Amino acid sequence: MFKVFSFHSLSRTHVLTTVGLHGASRSLRRNFRDAKDAIFTLPAEMAEGGDARGVAIAIARAAPRAVIRPAIGVSEAVGRTLMGVGNAMEPERKRAREDKYKRH
Repeated sequence: MFKVFSFHSLSRTHVLTTVGLHGASRSLRRNFRDAKDAIFTLPAEMAEGGDARGVAIAIARAAPRAVIRPAIGVSEAVGRTLMGVGNAMEPERKRAREDKYKRH
């Protein structure tokens, strides 16, 4: 009829999910910062090139970082968030994984 639950387990679930979200936030910040740096250094590289060929080379060098790094950040953020939720839902699997990959 009534389901009994522990408030302790609810707070632990919240903490593990929050840890996952913090990791996701760090990943997004790091990768978007790298993309921003690639875009902001582009004018200096274009000025060094001088001619149209130099400008094209500078753009070709910066474009992959400006496009791929945010995508990497989003995929890492999703993965870290899901790992935090998974750890919160199945703490015994988290312990097993930690035992498997212990740092000595």
